[in-house]
Amino acid sequence: MSASAVTEHFLAAFERLAPLLPGAAAPAVLEARRVALARFARLGMPTARTEAWRYSTHGNWLRQPLDPAPVVATTAALPGELTPGNLAATGLGAHARILFVDGRRVDEQGTRALPPGLRLHPLSRLLEEDTDLARPWLVAAVEAANDGPAALNLAFFSEGALIEVDREAGDVTIELLFVSTAAGVGHTAHTHLCMEIADGAHATVVERHVSLGGVESAAGADVSRQLHVGSRARLTHAVLQDAHPRLYHLQRTLAKVGADAELSLWSLALGGNLARYEATVDLIGRGASVDLAGVYSLSGRQAADHHLTVRHLTPNTRSQMRFRGLLDGHSRGAFTGCVQVAPGADGASARQANDNLLLSPHAEAVSRPELGIETDDVQCSHGSTVGQQDESAVFYLRSRGIDEAMARSLLSSAFAIEILRTMPHDGARTLALAMLSLHLPQRLALEEML
Repeated sequence: MSASAVTEHFLAAFERLAPLLPGAAAPAVLEARRVALARFARLGMPTARTEAWRYSTHGNWLRQPLDPAPVVATTAALPGELTPGNLAATGLGAHARILFVDGRRVDEQGTRALPPGLRLHPLSRLLEEDTDLARPWLVAAVEAANDGPAALNLAFFSEGALIEVDREAGDVTIELLFVSTAAGVGHTAHTHLCMEIADGAHATVVERHVSLGGVESAAGADVSRQLHVGSRARLTHAVLQDAHPRLYHLQRTLAKVGADAELSLWSLALGGNLARYEATVDLIGRGASVDLAGVYSLSGRQAADHHLTVRHLTPNTRSQMRFRGLLDGHSRGAFTGCVQVAPGADGASARQANDNLLLSPHAEAVSRPELGIETDDVQCSHGSTVGQQDESAVFYLRSRGIDEAMARSLLSSAFAIEILRTMPHDGARTLALAMLSLHLPQRLALEEML
C-alpha cells in the first residue's frame, strides 16, 4: 500500500469510528482528536528515510496498516479459563492494579479500597464525564506529537488511565497489566496513560505486556504515556514486555521532572516482531535527575529500537542511560541516546552506555549516541561496545566441568544481570529476572545469581 493510501485508510477509519470513541459528545475532546488526525495527515507514517525511525521499519506494518481495535462500550472480559488472579505478579506487592485485554479495560478493582492519596481514573470515563480534568493532558500530548504513529494514537485511543499520587499515599506500587489475545489479531490496540506524581510523593509503576494464545497473523499494541513528576518526588516506571513474536509493539513516554525529583525509567524488551521504546524526558527543575536503563534479549528475526532523548533545561540536572542487548539469530537491536543541554543549564551531568553481545554471526547491533551541548559547565560522556562472548571465559567455565551451552548461558545472564540488579524495586527486579530467565537457553534462576 502506498504512503498516500495508508493516510487515506486511517482518515476513513476515523470518520467511521469517531462517533464511537470516548468523549465523542464533548467538543473539546473531539477537536483534540481531529487536530491529532490532521497532524497525522501532514506527517504521514514514517519510512526507512525517516531518521528517527530508520531502525523501526522492520516487517510490513507500515505498508499494510492494522486497523484500530474495535470500540466497544463495555469493559473487556478475560478468556473463560483465566481470572485476574491467574495473571497477578506474585511478590510485586501492588497496592492497585489495572488490567487491559486487547486495549480494553477489565474492571477488577471492584470495591477494594485504594490507599489514601492514590486515585485511578479510567481515561474513557474521564473523557465522557470530566473533560476538564482530561483535556489539559490530551491537548499537551497532541501538541507534543512529532510523528505519524504518535498522532494516530491520540486520534484513536479508546482506553487508558490517569494515575494521581499524593504525598500522603506513601510509597505505593501500581501494576498495569496489558494482555494481548488472538481476538486482537488484525488490529492495533491504542491506549494512553497519564501519571501525576505530586510534590514529595513516591511511587512505583510496573507495566507488564504479555500475550495469551496463538496469533495467526499480525497484531499491534501502541501505548503512549505522559509523566509529571513534582518537586522532590520520586517515580520508578518499569515496562516489562514479553509479547507474542507476531506483535508490533510501540511505546512512547513524555516526561517532565521537577526540582530535586527523581525519575527512573526501565525497559525489558523480550517479545514482539518489532518492539520500539521511545522516551523524551525534560528536566525542568533545578536538581532534577533521570535514570534510563534496560535490557533487550532478542532471537530469530526480532527487532528492538530504543530511542531516548533527555533535555537538560535547568542547572544541576543529571541523566544516565544504561542499556544492554543480547542478540541471537538474525535479530537486530538499535539504541539511540540523545542528550541536549540547553543554554544556562550549568552543572549538568549526563552519562550514556550501550553494550551489546552478539550471540550469532547474523545478529546486528546499532548504537548511536548524540550530544547537543549549549553551555560550558557540563560533564557528559558516552560509550558503546559490540562484541561476542569471551571465548577464554567459556573455556574457563568448561574447565570447571560446565558444559558449553550452560557456560554461554551463564555469561549471557551475568551480562544482563549487571543492569537489572540495580532496579530499585525488589518485586519488579525479581519479576524482570524471572521473565528474562525464560528466554535464556538454560532457564537459569537469575535471582540466585545476584
